[in-house]
Amino acid sequence: MPFERWFGKIPVEESLLDSKPKTYPPWLYDLSADIGATKNIAHDCPDLVAKLSKLMDDLPERLDREIRHGYIAKE
Repeated sequence: MPFERWFGKIPVEESLLDSKPKTYPPWLYDLSADIGATKNIAHDCPDLVAKLSKLMDDLPERLDREIRHGYIAKE
């Protein structure tokens, strides 16, 4: 995880980012145009950020409904 570098958990040469992002989350990057993830475009795409945030918030319930039930041990 990139944040581990900020807390000194991995050496600098192994880190993905050169510096801590200067903005607060959410972070959104266009990796097709900015492979280094240097420009946060979240403020330019509020609809996409809202859609992705909702998907993330709904994930635990969706996992319970669609996936986790297959792993419940039968007695």
